[in-house]
Amino acid sequence: RTKKIFITKPVVEDAKYVRRLCMTTVAFHSCKATYFALHDFTVFAMRDKIRSLASDTAVYGISTIVQRFLTFLLTPLYTNYLSMPELGIVSNIYALIAFVNILYSFGFDSAFMRFVNDDDRSTGSDTSNHARFVFAHAFVPIATLSAVASIVFVIFQAQLGPAAGLPPATLYLFPIIVLIPFFDALTIIPFAHLRMQRRARRFASLKLLIVVVNIRS
Repeated sequence: RTKKIFITKPVVEDAKYVRRLCMTTVAFHSCKATYFALHDFTVFAMRDKIRSLASDTAVYGISTIVQRFLTFLLTPLYTNYLSMPELGIVSNIYALIAFVNILYSFGFDSAFMRFVNDDDRSTGSDTSNHARFVFAHAFVPIATLSAVASIVFVIFQAQLGPAAGLPPATLYLFPIIVLIPFFDALTIIPFAHLRMQRRARRFASLKLLIVVVNIRS
């Protein structure tokens, strides 16, 4: 006599468990069909994820290479129109900006990507509300702290400018230099949000647009 088996959704999601269940039941043929159907679906889902991962990796990688190449094109401009001391000042300023960018992020980008999809920690029942909740709690501290730090830098520019290597005649550029890492900080969480939404093409397009604007300016 054929046994009746009831395969619930959690059981169906585990192909190995279904196979063991098939081996212990009389209704082997019907359960075997379920197992192979589940196996084919698992393989198809895995292939789809690998294909999507390869596509996103290619977009991110190519966009990064193009960004570095466009930045490299500025080297002849610097070497032809700037003297060696001026080129040293520019290199020193950009090195300090890279260091300040790390401080301005405060690690909130990693925290955002860690918790934005963590539905168990959501205060609401809607996933979109949880995403907005995490976005706000990551973006607001970065914007606030970087704005306060930028204001402090501008107030003490007479002391910080020479320490950064700026000659006294170019101290008027210090507020502009301070704004560069500030605006970079404002884009940290939005770009992390695009990555979590797997919008690789929009992410790459905006990154390239920023590089082009910097070159033209």
